[in-house]
Amino acid sequence: MEQIGRLLMKDELRASFDPSKKQASENEVLIGFGVSNENDGKVLNHKGTKYASVTELVVDERTINDDGPMIGLEYTRFVMEDLSPDSCLAFILLCYRKLGGDINKVPVKWIDYVNRWESGDVKTTGTPFQSWGCLINALGHHYIRFHDGEVDQISFHDGLKACVFFTIDLLKANINPADVGVVQHSSEYHRAKALIHHEYQEYKQLLSTAECLQIPLPLQHSNRMVMVDAFIATERKPIGALKAFLRNDQERTYFKSGFGLMALYRPQAVGTGNDMVISVDPSIGVDLRDLWMELERLEEKKWQGERPSDQPRFPEVSSANEPWYHELGKYTIIAAPKQIHSQQLGSKLSWSDVTDAIWQVYHPAKQQYARPFKNGGALKKHCLLSECPPLMQRKDKQLIAMKWTASTEQQPLVLSPTMKRYLASLLLPKGHEPTLLQLPSSNSFTFLTFPGGFAVINRYGVLFFDDWSYDESHVEVYQTEFDHMVKRFFALSHLQVEIEKEVSVIWESLNHRKGLHPKGLNRLNDRLTYYKVKLRQTILETMPSSKDYYVQQFRIATEKMWGLESELDQLYTTVAEIESTISRYSEAGTNRLINGITIYGFPVLLFTGLFQFIFDDYFRSGSIHFIGIVLFICVTFLMIMSLKLFVNKRKNMMIRRKQS
Repeated sequence: MEQIGRLLMKDELRASFDPSKKQASENEVLIGFGVSNENDGKVLNHKGTKYASVTELVVDERTINDDGPMIGLEYTRFVMEDLSPDSCLAFILLCYRKLGGDINKVPVKWIDYVNRWESGDVKTTGTPFQSWGCLINALGHHYIRFHDGEVDQISFHDGLKACVFFTIDLLKANINPADVGVVQHSSEYHRAKALIHHEYQEYKQLLSTAECLQIPLPLQHSNRMVMVDAFIATERKPIGALKAFLRNDQERTYFKSGFGLMALYRPQAVGTGNDMVISVDPSIGVDLRDLWMELERLEEKKWQGERPSDQPRFPEVSSANEPWYHELGKYTIIAAPKQIHSQQLGSKLSWSDVTDAIWQVYHPAKQQYARPFKNGGALKKHCLLSECPPLMQRKDKQLIAMKWTASTEQQPLVLSPTMKRYLASLLLPKGHEPTLLQLPSSNSFTFLTFPGGFAVINRYGVLFFDDWSYDESHVEVYQTEFDHMVKRFFALSHLQVEIEKEVSVIWESLNHRKGLHPKGLNRLNDRLTYYKVKLRQTILETMPSSKDYYVQQFRIATEKMWGLESELDQLYTTVAEIESTISRYSEAGTNRLINGITIYGFPVLLFTGLFQFIFDDYFRSGSIHFIGIVLFICVTFLMIMSLKLFVNKRKNMMIRRKQS
């Protein structure tokens, strides 16, 4: 073990990362991937063999010619698939054997651990923070860095050294890999511990952007389904312990059993086969055969008969050179085809194609049937949930009412968050099966339960569901309430449009300084009175028709979702504000008239009486009293100016009082 460490420290023992390589060149060893050839190189790949891991393959004496220490081991080129627990331990044991070590001294618990880890078991292999597999994954992923789409080989080799030194420290201390305690003397242990805590924070962040679903998956060798939590996300920065975090997460999953399905897209790994990976927890006994078949069907459709098929990778299942990986018939892991050559990727599917395929194959209502209601409470023939016609529809508002079909052939209807989102999507204005991207968010609708069923309410309408229980759901009562609310909604919408037109007319008149004619003001007041009466009439005609508590809750929830209460308040407020504005406008005109009469008319009238002799002389004798006229004009002018000054002073005093 010490000699392996010295060779690594001196860089006399090196490894590189090249998952696209298929065959080993002379004096080269491929660990974890590749196919055998006639060259002098060695391929150590357990896939498709009886071995559960590369480590187990290396330990088996029949797989490697072990005539003695390999001469010139430091000049052998190692190419690795990744820095996983299996790859790192296989690398250590391979070098250990070739340097003359006794392979029988390797603790069996480590080989058993790696076998379980490679099978996808991240539960019996220890909790994420105590598991060697999680710790070494977090440590290894830290060193895998990309520059311009290429892996940094120097950083990868540094990562190999860190993982090897960490594993050797644990082997020498005889530590259980499923329960790694504190290893004070190991700097790599402390780095791995810090990195896994950092990855846990990134995992929680990734959860906030992921699509978390509850979907049914088929049990192996059975016609039954089991509901599992599914995690679909784009992983732009690798998280080494992500699988362990997901499958052990009982806190954030609906069924409290961890995420049974994990679908990841890694854009930085396009062409490696690890860019699009879908896997399931093998402990729940399900497979992804149906999804694999659908993805292959989509690939054939995209390739349009030009898919390379001269050298099939898995001829027993596909004629394509690079089909979707299916774990040699186990179907617990599905991975994207690898790159065919430098100018051609193995897959023509996008990540959205893959996620849509997952949804179409496994969505929770794929084989769920119900019987839609007719007017009067009668039932039609059963149909798929997505094909049930609405009971009522007016413009963009519809009522879909259905009764659960109690059939032993159907899967139980599990009202998971995903199922509720699916039911809400049936109200969307469309005529086809909703896709994953069309699923509404959970906060865009209201889910309401009542005796005998439940209702899903969103801005497009209501889905009423009778659950076939002994309680009566009384669909006709809810239908009446729905009808009243629809009438109120469209009546208020119409009134809102009319009131908006009135506001526009007023604005145009004031904006162009035309003013409002008194006749126009009277007509406007008449129309505002009409709107207020119409609002009251609409409210009275669409009042709740039932005093039942659950019907009232249904009404309240629907009105809130449609914004009826707020819209009604806004209309009343708008009409009141228009009336107030018109009233102030009329008062302002009247005040201007009164002020004009007071300021100009009163002085003229007053001094006309006082200087009446001027006008009497003019009409009797025709003579003009110039001094009197000048005096009349001056006194009248002074009086007008004094009154204007007084009025302005009073206005300023009133303004200051209001401001204070």
